[in-house]
Amino acid sequence: AAAATGDASSLQEELAQKQAEADKVVLRMVQAALKADRHARALELAAQLNSENALQGALKLANHFKASSLAEHISLFLEQRMQLAAAAELQELPATATLQELPAT
Repeated sequence: AAAATGDASSLQEELAQKQAEADKVVLRMVQAALKADRHARALELAAQLNSENALQGALKLANHFKASSLAEHISLFLEQRMQLAAAAELQELPATATLQELPAT
């Protein structure tokens, strides 16, 4: 079972690394779309980003290219992701709270 846990953890790390690599490529594509004045395409690409940091990068690009409408949409994506992350954390809290409330034996 310990080996399975190690395998799952290394797979999780590999997934995170691959997602970060994908985000870098997608951010370059967002930049290219903005340079070509294709804001709708840039928004489609931004929706594919995996991490909050990558979304913040897309937001910076949108602001740099003075694409205010796109920046607003990306900000909404970012807010939604942060709310989802907070909700996921809240769902985990009751389980840990109940463990802490158990009397010591």
